[in-house]
Amino acid sequence: MTEKHGAAWAIDEEPFIEMSKHYNVDFRLYGCERGMEFNQEVIIEHGEVIKDDVIEFDDYRWECPFPDLGG
Repeated sequence: MTEKHGAAWAIDEEPFIEMSKHYNVDFRLYGCERGMEFNQEVIIEHGEVIKDDVIEFDDYRWECPFPDLGG
């Protein structure tokens, strides 16, 4: 769990970091959490987290690109 997001359903970067290192692959992840109304964008390149942003909305149903996805 990523502690700064305070939710068990936030993207856990650790498995992706390990896969990135082991298989020499990069990841770009975008997750939607409908219940707590936030999204998360994570970019991992060469086993390093390049970006880990939490995206919050004033009006989740209107502003979120995928408001019906996620838990």
